[in-house]
This record gives sequence, C-alpha cells and structure tokens, in this order.
Amino acid sequence: MGLVTTWLKGIGLSHCSPLFRSHGITTPSRLASLTLSDYTALGVVEAGDRKKLFYLVQRIKMAVRESEGNVNTGEKDQQQQQDQQQQQDQQQQQDQQQHINGGDVGIGGDDNDVEEVAGEEEEGAAVEEEGERRRRAKIRAKRAVKEKERAIRRRKEEEREKERILQEELQQQEEQEERERELERERRRELDRKEERDKVLRDRAQKRLAEKAML
Repeated sequence: MGLVTTWLKGIGLSHCSPLFRSHGITTPSRLASLTLSDYTALGVVEAGDRKKLFYLVQRIKMAVRESEGNVNTGEKDQQQQQDQQQQQDQQQQQDQQQHINGGDVGIGGDDNDVEEVAGEEEEGAAVEEEGERRRRAKIRAKRAVKEKERAIRRRKEEEREKERILQEELQQQEEQEERERELERERRRELDRKEERDKVLRDRAQKRLAEKAML
C-alpha cells in the first residue's frame, strides 16, 4: 500500500484511491500539486471530504518543502551522493508520514478561505440537488402521462376487440339464420313437389275410373 493510499485511508477517503491511482496521483509531490478544481475528477465531491483533502494537501506541501530543504547537493562523490539521497528519501517518507499522522505540520492559507469555499460548495451542492429533484419530478410526470396514454390506448384496443368479436358473433348468427331459412325453403319446395306428384297420381286415377265407367 503506497503512502498516498495510506493517507487517504487515514482521512476516510480510501474509496477514492482507485481514481487517484488512475490519475497518476501516487506520489507525495503529485498529491501536493492538487488544486480545488481537481477534487471532483478524483471523486471528492462532498464538502466535508473536500475540506479533509484540502488540509491533507497543505500538510503534504509543507512536508515536501521541508524535505527538499534537507537535500544536500554539495557532495562531489557521486556514490556518496546516491547513498545520501537514498537516506534522505527514506527520511523524507518518514517525516511526511510523521507530519500526516501526528499533525505537526502547520497548514498554509487562511482557514476562513477554506470555510468559504466549503460553504460555496455546499450551496452549489444544494442547488444541484434541488435541480436534480426537479428533473426527477419532471421525469416522473412524463412517465405518468405516458402511462396514462398507454392505458387509454389499451382501453381503446379492448373496446375495438370487443366490437370485432360482437360483429363476428352477429355475422355468425345471421349466417345461421340464413341457413335455417334456406332449410325451411327447401322443405317447402319438397312439400310442393310431393303435392304436385300426389295431384298427378289422383288425376290419373280419376281418369282411369272415368274410362272404366264409360265401358
């Protein structure tokens, strides 16, 4: 775990560590170079979290300045310079960790400025929250209107379907009645044909009787 990750965890911002790493904020010098405008891109949006990060950055800036002042550039022996540089780097990390954990390093800038920035951010957050609530309310209203329109369309479709079914039933009933009428006409025609045959037979019988009587 790197120093930056450790420091973020110490102020309750460990959830922002992945964004810090993705933006290359993995060293004390990179952390010390942050400004207020960089916080949002790093996932630090709450006013309280921004204030914590602001104080941390100020501590790191002071620690970096103190550590840089301790670097010895007057040695001529290159190997000795490298050894000293390594020792100084280790000491720098220890000093920075001590400053962050112990809170011994003072904070540059005016606390009133920080409070003012935090207040403006809180006010801006409240405005954004109100705007978000209004936007969501509009979305809900639009959804309600669309749902009502869909319900009206469904009712119309159901009414059309009922009307179609009723028309089909009426048509089937008319067809059934027409078939029954046709059957009735066919029965009548059959009766007429039977009566006609009976009449012919009666006429023939009467004619034969008349012929016999004449004989």
